[in-house]
Amino acid sequence: MPLPTLTALARDLKARHIALGLEVLATNWWHEPACGDGIEGYIDPGATNAIVAKLIKSGAALDFIAMDEPLWFGHFYGGNNACRSAIAELANRVAVNVRIYKAAFPNVTLGDIEPFPAVAAQPNWQAAYGQWVKAFETATGSRLDFLDLDFDWYSPRLNTVSVPVRPDEQAIADQARAAAALARDNGLAIGMIMNGGGHPSAKSDADWIAQARRHIRALDASGVRFDRVLLETWDKYPAHTFSATDPADTLSGLVAAYAQAHR
Repeated sequence: MPLPTLTALARDLKARHIALGLEVLATNWWHEPACGDGIEGYIDPGATNAIVAKLIKSGAALDFIAMDEPLWFGHFYGGNNACRSAIAELANRVAVNVRIYKAAFPNVTLGDIEPFPAVAAQPNWQAAYGQWVKAFETATGSRLDFLDLDFDWYSPRLNTVSVPVRPDEQAIADQARAAAALARDNGLAIGMIMNGGGHPSAKSDADWIAQARRHIRALDASGVRFDRVLLETWDKYPAHTFSATDPADTLSGLVAAYAQAHR
């Protein structure tokens, strides 16, 4: 984003009393030979410093950051270049970048995003997550405030069949309840990324919105009262945030529909 645009955005958000948050890469891989290279969630501190410098220059006040799946990609993940760090070592890696944000924005709220059901498929995952929360506080001097759930909607664990995709509403509800209990047990607020996607059968904005609505219905049936609701997409659908001609199949239309149904 060009600096003048970011400056205008920061000014407008302040005027409207809207908090500014970032989803950030948080796990340090500076000077690592191959470990972490090309893996989601890793970043060098120089890039973090550049982000913070740009925010400061724009006059933005950063209110919260949500870290991009540090425990999954830093500890559990076993693909190419995986670090498979011990939890205490992972917390030290993450602390390098977190301290940069905290130095510039001392009141920033810190949160975690983790993928499910991938995390829940690991042995002793509840105990490992509890260790992560404690190790994070020890390494950074700050507590985690929230856990946001990023469901892989195409996972066989969440579908009765994979092609054509058929969401298993009971499996989705069970996973939401288990993850929410994990967050509560560790003193964290619980958030949920509510979206469509996860399957190539979505070939239009309408398909993606229909998927999102099915997922939201399953999450509603879980009985979990989420503290944070995130309506977002990183797919190519929906193509428009706003539309005067077809508002129902836009991201803003999904936000409005959700707000109306969950007053």
